[in-house]
Formats: sequence, C-alpha cells, structure tokens
Amino acid sequence: VLELQKLARDLTSPAAAAPLPRRSRQAIWALPMVAVLAAVAGGAIWWLNRSLPPPPTSAYEQLTSFADSAMAPALSPDGRTVAFIRGGTWFLTRSGQIFVKQRPNGEAVQLTNDPQPKLAPAFTPDGARVAYTLRETGAAEGWNTWTVPVSGGQPTRMLPNAAGVTWIDDRHILFSEVLPNSTIHMALKTATLGRADARSVYVPAHERGMVHY
Repeated sequence: VLELQKLARDLTSPAAAAPLPRRSRQAIWALPMVAVLAAVAGGAIWWLNRSLPPPPTSAYEQLTSFADSAMAPALSPDGRTVAFIRGGTWFLTRSGQIFVKQRPNGEAVQLTNDPQPKLAPAFTPDGARVAYTLRETGAAEGWNTWTVPVSGGQPTRMLPNAAGVTWIDDRHILFSEVLPNSTIHMALKTATLGRADARSVYVPAHERGMVHY
C-alpha cells in the first residue's frame, strides 16, 4: 500500500514525465495481478456463500402450561425427557417439587413431595435418575445432593455437602462445596462420584463468597 501511494504521488508530480524508478515500474506491473487475485477471491467467496444451504429456522416448543411456575429445566441425555422444579421461586424454593415430563406431550409426573428448598435438577448419565440439591436442616444440615428415579420411587441422598451437581463424564462430577470451618464460603470442585481425586476449580477470595451452578 505504501509503495502504491508513493507511486501515485510520483505520477501526479511535475517530475512524472521523467523515467520511473525500477521499483515503481515493478509496482505498475503488479497492479493487474493484484486486481485479478482480488476478483478471484471475491468470486470464490460469493460462490461459497451461494452454495451453502440457508440456516435452519429456529422453532420454540412449549413444554409446560401450568398456572404456577416451572423452572430450572434439565434435558435427559437422550433429549426425550425434561426435569424441572414446579412452584415457588427460582432459587431455593420452599414449595417447589421435582417433576419430569416426556417430550413433547407427555403428562408431568411429580417425583418429590417434601418441604425442603430445592434447586438445580440434573439427569444422571444413564438418564435413570434425577439429581437435585436439597437444603437440609437438622442433623444433616447443609447443601446436599439427592437423587430420585425418573420412574418414581423414594429419593435418596447421593452426596453430602454438594450442590448443583453436573456430570463431566460417566465418572466425574462438578459441584459446589461449603469449605471446612464455614457455613457459607463455597468453592467449585470436581471429583469422582465417590469424592475421590477432589480438587478445587475456583475458590472465591472473600470468606463469604459463594459459587452456585
């Protein structure tokens, strides 16, 4: 570009009639080649864009139609079932319960029936159970992970002091854990299902810092 700008100044200067320097003559000879290459590149881009199919049109599918809230949805690994919390507010709802529903038109089935606050449902890798966080009180006080069979049945505690569990693969999970000697300082961790090989991914610097989801 600088060479071409210099060439333009040379051509419009009073000395333009004088013999051009060797480098300027090379630039003049290069101009047609640059134009041809630009035309070829532009044509290739146009042809590729012309050949690509149009992007698919987005479509929305309504899954629930309750008079109260349905929130925190999670899809099963095969995409055929959705789990969600029905009722209450979006975070630690006291009145919400875990439901599952077959897509698109299956009946919603209630899986839990207890007053404890819940959040973050997630399917196990085999799709057979729904894991969720339960804010327990009493002897088991804490943010604990429970699971319940998708087909219905008794919920069971899977991991104590583990909130917002999601699966990285069949053996490893990602979750939030309240740190020792604290009731609120919460770190993001990863481990196997048996809590072996646990390591911190992120620990908030502030002693009241919390990590969710």
